[in-house]
Amino acid sequence: MWYTLARAQAGLGHDPGPAYASALQADPDDHRGFGALAAFQLARRACDAADATSCDAYATRALALRPGWVEALMIRARARRTLGDLAGAQDALELATRTDPTRADAFNNLGNIYCLSHERERAEKAFQRAVQIDPSLAVARDNLAMVRAGGCPPGRVQSHPEQ
Repeated sequence: MWYTLARAQAGLGHDPGPAYASALQADPDDHRGFGALAAFQLARRACDAADATSCDAYATRALALRPGWVEALMIRARARRTLGDLAGAQDALELATRTDPTRADAFNNLGNIYCLSHERERAEKAFQRAVQIDPSLAVARDNLAMVRAGGCPPGRVQSHPEQ
């Protein structure tokens, strides 16, 4: 009920945050699956508001309720990168790419983390895999070219493809 209310409030231009928080508390064991969705939405909102600590906490909650959820792993990586935890971001993205090896955006983000960690060979392989999966992903093509030219991309980690 709370998750549905939050989605309705968002559609009406209202702040759905309190309803998402209520959805997360209403079913702590997540029997209906709405707790993980609510935690994920709260994580996205926190990341979009540049609150990486809350973003990481909500992403961690979403993953506790739905382990291996690629979208939650992607948002956790974004938060961890922002917090300066490159190892945590790398762990999340490596798990995301193992869980869904067809996610070009996850491989691209992993390449960025490898680059920031001065692992250019691994970065090149990750970018190359992203381009193989989705040749239309321009950012991955650009990142691959930059690494092959001896540079590194700026290192922005996306939490979902539309960013």
